[in-house]
Amino acid sequence: MLAWLEMGVGERWKKKMDRVLNNRAIRSTVKFTPITKTIGAHGGYEPPIETIGAKVTVNCIPSDYFGTRMLEMGAGNFDSGDMKIIIKAEETITKDYTVEWQSETYEVEEIRPFILNNIKCAQIVNLSKQTS
Repeated sequence: MLAWLEMGVGERWKKKMDRVLNNRAIRSTVKFTPITKTIGAHGGYEPPIETIGAKVTVNCIPSDYFGTRMLEMGAGNFDSGDMKIIIKAEETITKDYTVEWQSETYEVEEIRPFILNNIKCAQIVNLSKQTS
């Protein structure tokens, strides 16, 4: 108990988020697929080529699980297909990924670190419904 009190706010939030993201009863999973785009041949006159990488499964939770005030804005606009999820701070993703979550496909719009007292507790990933 004393060790818990000696930890800073950021460390406590990181432990709490990691505990929730590892709890099978609470968390969900999302599949990130990296996509590499290259310009077309012949000086870019041919269509660009997209190379699809191996899917990576990551634990996630909707951003509103921890409360909208703490993490800014809510879970997104469900009508337009925008969503926000939380993933672990250690996960490495970029905007060049497509996302499969709850039988829907999304594009990564923005990835923001959630930082408290200089500790990266998690990442908030803004998703938008894929148009094509």
